[in-house]
Amino acid sequence: MQSAKHPVTVVTEGLTEWRLAHALYKRKILDNSTMQPPSKGGATPPRQGYPYALNRLLSKEKNVGLLEDYRKGPHARRLLVIVDQEKLDSPTERAADVERHFQEFGGRNQIKFWENFSFRSLGDHENLFVHSSKKMELALHVSDAPGPGGNRDFDGYVLQLLQRPEKNAIAEDLVKDARLAGKLLRKAEEEMPALMSDNGFPISSSKAWIYIYIAAFQQRKSLVGFAESIVEKAVEDALKEVFAPLIAAWNALQQRSFQ
Repeated sequence: MQSAKHPVTVVTEGLTEWRLAHALYKRKILDNSTMQPPSKGGATPPRQGYPYALNRLLSKEKNVGLLEDYRKGPHARRLLVIVDQEKLDSPTERAADVERHFQEFGGRNQIKFWENFSFRSLGDHENLFVHSSKKMELALHVSDAPGPGGNRDFDGYVLQLLQRPEKNAIAEDLVKDARLAGKLLRKAEEEMPALMSDNGFPISSSKAWIYIYIAAFQQRKSLVGFAESIVEKAVEDALKEVFAPLIAAWNALQQRSFQ
């Protein structure tokens, strides 16, 4: 008899990260043999941001939050939190900010569990941090893919997939025409960015560049939908390389062993 799959809650800054985590699960890049599909832990608005994600975990103003509910619950819970590094100097700086938010929550509400909360790094991934206790296994993934303008975020991983050697196959799959695919790639990669730069508006983020791809390929999709289609079309090896830290976080939660 097959054992029940373990649930894992994924908390993100925006909808893109959650939808792509789900797409990776469907493709079995995130192992689905013993884990349920990523759960939002409740309704998630399409646009959130880092402060919203933090307050959803533990409120800055009230003695409430998803993590506090889990701490009080009868069973240990698994959580994967995905936030952007943005323009901070390192993923460690972002992890320290999350840690400080939890500790301040504990201080305000006199809860020793949160006052003493701490992360530690996991393995060789400098953007992956973990916390393990009897109440919860928590993995923090700080998205650090570099993009235009010096920003580091999750959208940068999608941009990496679009600009890898396998990009031609993805482009051909989008438009079903090999010659046209090459022309549209040049427009998205060179011509349109150069036009913007020449007019004093250089691309300033990975998100903006992805929108250029959407326009060049005339995709009638949102950024989230387009990013999801790229993950669906990308080769498995590319996904495993680009999302290696995310996979490592998922595997650690699956094993419930942060070694």
